[in-house]
Amino acid sequence: MFETEDYTCSSCHETCGTCHGSNSTQCISCELGRYWHEGQCLKDCPAHHYADTVQKECVECPPGCSECNKTTCISCLDDWQINSKGRCVPHGSEKCGTDQYIDGGNCKPCHSTCETCDGPTEHTCLSCANPLILQGTHCVAECEKGSFHDKMSRTCEPCYHTCQECVSKTNCSICTNGLLLQGGECRASCAAGYYSDRGVCTRCYLSCETCSGPGHDQCVSCPPKWQLAGGECRPDCPDGYYKTDYGCQKCHYSCRNCQGCKNQADKRRINVQAYLLSAQPVSTFQLVNPFNFMTGIAIIACLCVVVLFVTIFIILQVSNIKLFTNITHIQF
Repeated sequence: MFETEDYTCSSCHETCGTCHGSNSTQCISCELGRYWHEGQCLKDCPAHHYADTVQKECVECPPGCSECNKTTCISCLDDWQINSKGRCVPHGSEKCGTDQYIDGGNCKPCHSTCETCDGPTEHTCLSCANPLILQGTHCVAECEKGSFHDKMSRTCEPCYHTCQECVSKTNCSICTNGLLLQGGECRASCAAGYYSDRGVCTRCYLSCETCSGPGHDQCVSCPPKWQLAGGECRPDCPDGYYKTDYGCQKCHYSCRNCQGCKNQADKRRINVQAYLLSAQPVSTFQLVNPFNFMTGIAIIACLCVVVLFVTIFIILQVSNIKLFTNITHIQF
């Protein structure tokens, strides 16, 4: 399966194991018994290629080979012959030195970068003088992007086709576009317990089966018998949640615990104590729904206003009496 532009899943071509499209030329990996070659999964590799049974891809043979088994030639192209090292070399080259090639019956020197060659230029090398490495048919100091240095053969071997860069055939360091790197392997999607972080599969928090990030509250799904509650995976639902087939769901806000909180009978009564001025309880409301709670608050507010007005009235009355007394005293 692959994800389409409208974020739906669609089937790969029947020959593909994984893919980035529905055509037979859009394979990423192949089903058993097939080998990847230029986007296709083939039963038999084309000429001058061999089937890598580990990576399940077709790999090009060394220069001059018509058939090969990895780096060893089995048969050669016309006018080539197998030498003692299992490589194909031009006919007649055995008469020449190791750093020479045959040209019209005459031995001529290879390019200075070549150890052996089949022509005069730097792009006709068959092997390289130390410490250079053979990249295709020319010698380089470092392997090009998309290949790695095989120290046994002193050649630059191509990375697996899903890799942009690699340190060995089985260890990618950067993946081709659209693939995710996990443990040296380029994948179409991260394995369970990992999430994609800028093209690299990173481990989820330990309790998560799948996740959207590294945090303990970023779980998307949980291991068997664990419950998902607010992004966290727990052995049981916490207070304020109830268990469903889709994880823990939050109870009604008036519930401390519930079995789904679907009706009034499920709700626990909430005691609200109001304190006024001296912090002594004025009244206690047994609330069973939000309306009664708001009513209680309104009553308390009204009482506060009444007390305030009474206090102000008393203060004003006392002030008036004192003022009247002072005026009377002055007159007499």
